[in-house]
Amino acid sequence: MKIIYLSNARIPTEKAHGSQIMKMCESFARQGAEVELILPRRANEIKEDPFDFYRVARIFRITYIFCLDQESMKFLPEKLSFSLQKATFYLSARSYLLFKKYDYLYSREQAAALWFRKAVIELHSLPAGISQLDVFIWRRVFKFIALTKFIGQGLVDHGINESDMMVAGDAADLEAFARIAGGKAELRNELNLPGGKKIIGYIGKYKTMGMDKGVGLLIKAFARVSAARDDCLLLLVGLNPEEIGEVDTLCRQLSIKPDRYRLLGHAPQTEAFKFMKACDLLAMAYPNITHYAYYMSPLKLFEYMASGTPIMSTGLPSIREILNENNSILAAPDSESELVRGLESAMADPDKLSRLAIAARADVERHTWLERAKRIINFING
Repeated sequence: MKIIYLSNARIPTEKAHGSQIMKMCESFARQGAEVELILPRRANEIKEDPFDFYRVARIFRITYIFCLDQESMKFLPEKLSFSLQKATFYLSARSYLLFKKYDYLYSREQAAALWFRKAVIELHSLPAGISQLDVFIWRRVFKFIALTKFIGQGLVDHGINESDMMVAGDAADLEAFARIAGGKAELRNELNLPGGKKIIGYIGKYKTMGMDKGVGLLIKAFARVSAARDDCLLLLVGLNPEEIGEVDTLCRQLSIKPDRYRLLGHAPQTEAFKFMKACDLLAMAYPNITHYAYYMSPLKLFEYMASGTPIMSTGLPSIREILNENNSILAAPDSESELVRGLESAMADPDKLSRLAIAARADVERHTWLERAKRIINFING
């Protein structure tokens, strides 16, 4: 079976979608499929080879094809340059694939169904206002992979047969965590983290697509907890360079002592996983807005689970598809006092935290990239 994975994305990228695409290509290939990933040839500040950058096996092919790069069209309005980039990418892909044989074309972009046969579309959101054009495109799709139950229900509500759609959240690479040597003490020593502190970690960006990710609220909650005890440290890893100053200013405004927080920029994947394992609690405080509540299935969530470190999160519907009160501490979203309660309860009951972490680690066994690829291949093969 040959799968063409078509993605109009700049890869490598520090953003999560790059890792998800590469892991899925690798996992499809490990399931026995011949896989070719087709990407646009665009300017990229990251020069590292994608296989090395994402630490995936060289068992599938990557092909870069021509498109007009937005970087070369800065004199045009942004919407126009984006449309031209996208149109030229699809025209190039159509030309490239014209005489190539493949069984399925896989993409995270629904527009691919307008250009190619046997399109399997993985939807990570629904349009803000579902139009007749959206429905027209959906009817041309061979099979749908919906990231969350809410997305899947939205497809069904607009006439897509349930038999043509499956829900598959994201996943984790358990082998990557298994390769990390040493326990918490050794990792803290390696990463220059204090051994005697209770470390509350957040791994990721401060904002995504300009949207607040609840990190500011987490910092405010930590400030209240930190004011009452001196044995805790807030660790933020993966911030953009321009975000570090903003976050540092917020911490100072909240009178958090300099030795109670640490702000770090982007970390390579393996190092990020080490930070996860070195923490006492990993936090997510996503706010209750449509994107987070119904569309997201964050890689961070599954990586947190795979790390074996206890988790505290806001209990949004999308999060509750995976987490529950038996494998995590869940707090009401958009509530500083709820986050304070969660942090205080976490530090007050280490035995409970240990039980939650063990349960989360067991639950994530069902959510590996290989298992996800297997389920998808079985589904699209009928």
